[in-house]
Amino acid sequence: NNQIYLTEDKIFIYQHRLLQIHLNNNKISNINNNTFKGLVRLETLNLRGNYIMELKNGVFATTPNVEYLNLGQNRIAVIEPEALMGLKNLKTLYLDDNILTSIPNFAFKNVPYLAELFIGLNSLNTLENDAFRHLINLAALDIHGSLLTNISHAAFYRLKNLKSLDISDNSLTKIPIASLSSLQRLESLKIGQNDFEIIGEGSFFGLSF
Repeated sequence: NNQIYLTEDKIFIYQHRLLQIHLNNNKISNINNNTFKGLVRLETLNLRGNYIMELKNGVFATTPNVEYLNLGQNRIAVIEPEALMGLKNLKTLYLDDNILTSIPNFAFKNVPYLAELFIGLNSLNTLENDAFRHLINLAALDIHGSLLTNISHAAFYRLKNLKSLDISDNSLTKIPIASLSSLQRLESLKIGQNDFEIIGEGSFFGLSF
C-alpha cells in the first residue's frame, strides 16, 4: 500500500535470512531474475495488486524455498514456459484476477508439489483436456469467475488428489459430468452461479468419496 515501483536490481542481495516479503498493492510493473536475488531462505512472496504484465523465464530462480507466491490482481497475460523454474517447494500459488486466456500448464511442470492453485477471475473460456497434467499433488483448485463455457471431459484427468474445486460464477450451461467423475477424492465442490436450467439424474456420478 505504497507507491513502490521496485526498479533497481539486486535490492535484496544481502537479505539472506529474510523469510517473508509483502509488496502487495504497490505499482510494481516489472520483475526479472535479478529482482529477488539473495533471498535464498524466502518462504512467502506477496506481489498481489501490482501492475505486473508478464512472467519471464527464470524470474523466481533465485528463491528456491518459496512456498507461498501471490501474484493475484495484476495484469499478467503471458507466463513463459520456465517462469516458475526453481520453485520446487511451492505449495500455494495465486494467479487470480489477471488477464490470462488459457491455463499455463507448460509452466506448471516446475511446481510438481503445488497443493493450492487460485486462477479464477481470468478470461479462460474453456478448459482443455489435461489442462493441469503436471499438478498431480494439487488438493485445492479455484477457477471461479473465469467466463468458462466449456470444461473438456478430461480437463481434470490427472488431479487424483484434488479435494476442493470451485467452478462457480461461470457460464456453464450443464454440469460437466465427465470431467467431475474423475475426481474420486473430491470433498468440496462449488458450482453455483452458472447458467444451469436442469440438474439431471446422475449429474454428480462418481463423486462418492
